Amino acid sequence: MTAPRANRALRVAALVLVPAGLLLHLWLGTKVPLLAVPVGLACHGAAVLGARRWLRGQQRRAGG
Repeated sequence: MTAPRANRALRVAALVLVPAGLLLHLWLGTKVPLLAVPVGLACHGAAVLGARRWLRGQQRRAGG
């Protein structure tokens, strides 16, 4: 029964993080020039790679 609970927690986190992220990006877009886009892309890429690595570790620990 842990999968539905984990899915629910992920959905709740997404409901909070997605609007907060959008607001942060809109605010930040008014403060920095478009020259900062490559830095933002690099940060997002690093976050994706870190999340994938973390999820892979979680799956290994769960025996999957």
